[in-house]
Amino acid sequence: MSFKREGARSFSKALSTVFRAVLFVCKKFGWRIDISDKKSGQIIAVTRPSMFSWGERVCINVSKVNDKGTCVHILSESSWDLVSLFKDYRNIKNLFEELEKELSQA
Repeated sequence: MSFKREGARSFSKALSTVFRAVLFVCKKFGWRIDISDKKSGQIIAVTRPSMFSWGERVCINVSKVNDKGTCVHILSESSWDLVSLFKDYRNIKNLFEELEKELSQA
C-alpha cells in the first residue's frame, strides 16, 4: 500500500531559474536525486529514512506557464506506514517554503 500527497504552485520566474532552485533545495534537504531532466522538467528525488518513515519518493515537474511564469507540481509518495502520510505533507510544505526563500534571492 502506498500513500500519495500532491501540491502545486506558480512562480514569477523563468523555468531555468526555478528548475535550478528546486534542485538546490532538494540537495540542501539531503535528498538523493535519481532523475534530473531539465528538458522534460522532471526531477525525481528520494528522501532520507527517518524514525517515522522509510523515506519517500518525491516526483517534481517544473513547467513553463508563460514567458514569466513557471509551475512546480510535487507528488510525494510513501509506502508501508501511515505515519509517512504526514511526512509527505511536510515534504511538500517544506520544499515550497524553502523554494520561495531561494527564489526571492534570485
